[in-house]
Parts: sequence; C-alpha cells; structure tokens
Amino acid sequence: MYETWAVQRRIDEARLITKSLIDHVHYLLDLHENNAVAIYSDVLVKQITRADAGAAFRVFQSAMHQFELVRLCALWDSAQADRESIMTVVELVDNDDVILALAEETFAAYANLSTAVYHQDHETEEMRKLIADAMSRSNAEFGDQQAWQAIDDLKNAIKATREFESSALMASLRNHRDKYLAHSLRSTRREKPIAPLQYGNETAVLETSLPIIEALYCWVNGTSVSLTDSQESDRKNAQALWGACRFDVDVA
Repeated sequence: MYETWAVQRRIDEARLITKSLIDHVHYLLDLHENNAVAIYSDVLVKQITRADAGAAFRVFQSAMHQFELVRLCALWDSAQADRESIMTVVELVDNDDVILALAEETFAAYANLSTAVYHQDHETEEMRKLIADAMSRSNAEFGDQQAWQAIDDLKNAIKATREFESSALMASLRNHRDKYLAHSLRSTRREKPIAPLQYGNETAVLETSLPIIEALYCWVNGTSVSLTDSQESDRKNAQALWGACRFDVDVA
C-alpha cells in the first residue's frame, strides 16, 4: 500500500496516526473500566430488585458492552489511508529503511545531547574537555543501545501485530461485529469455522493491544507513554463513580 511512499513521508504519517491511536485507546480504556464495574461486578445489579427495572438495566449493560466491541474492532481495522488503526501504522513502518531511519533518529537524539555542565573554578580547560568528551562518548553509547532497542521493539511489535491480527480471537471478534453489531445477519460467510465470541474476550484483545501501541508510539515519536498507568487511573475513576451510585427502585 505504501511501497511508493518516501521513508520520511511514511514516518510522518505514522506519527500522526499513532498520536490519534493514543486518543482512541484512552477512550477505550475509560469504557473498559466502566464496563468492568457496570457489567462484570454486582455493584449496580444487586441494587435492582424489580424485574422490569432489571430488564432496562440489561439493555444498558448490553449497549455498553457492544460499543466496547465496536471500538476494539476499529482499533484493529485493516490498513487503509483513512483509518487510524494499529494495522495502518504497522503497514507504514514495516519496512527496513523506515525502521533504520527511526533507529538513526533515536541514536541522534542521545548522541547530540549537550555536554555542557556546571564547572568548578579549579578545573582547567583540559579537564573540562575530558569531561565533555566522556559525556559525549557516554551519550553516544547509550544512543546506540537505544537505537538497537528501537529496531528490536519495532520488529517485535510488527510480528505480534500480524500474528494477533490473524488469530482465532480476532476472527471471533470481527465475526461478532459483522453479524450482530454492524449488520443483522443470520450467518456470515466466514462463520462456520469460527468460534463464537465469549463475554470477557474483549479484555484479552485490549491487553494484547496495549504493549503493541506503546511500542509503536514510543519509537515512532521518540517519547514513551504508559497506558498501564492510564488504565489504573481510569479504573479508579470508574470505581469512584459507580461505587457511589445508588439505585432507589421501589419494589412493585
């Protein structure tokens, strides 16, 4: 798809999409942690004792769950120029020249760090030069290590993405989306060899996605992000809301 694109154009596009991916996955984490309480715990459901109110609550749970599945599928959409998905980023960076260019950028970011330090009055110019040279060598050595780390992490993220994209779990998720959410189908063309999606499978998809997105974002943009920290914050927010909610439903 991107074979004719110049290396820098592929990198620039990957940067734009990875930044959008972070926004998308932040929302997905918010939704997932809210669902963890609203769907998978008894914090709310145990307060609803009326059957008619319970039926309405199940509609709410189903809508929340279905939308999380839809957003997960969007995160793993096939690569297209207009799709902000993991697969689009992988198609952009899965190229030896692109990976090498990103590694060289990583090296340069450390090798070109300033060696200026606060000098003591007793230091001679020769001593200051020795200190600067030592710092320069140290920065270059660390930059070289990080460059190789970038190559390894990007290749591993690409490999993990392609393996999971063709996994049985992703096939089940997509089939469920196609059959029940995007359309209303009796069956799909690929359904017979595919196992039905189970409640809770979305957690496995999300947990597989997070380290891939972190690695792609880190080495494409030259800065790290911790989605695990964000998820912990989202979990606390969801628990703070739903744990304080009280349903006052009179018994009929």
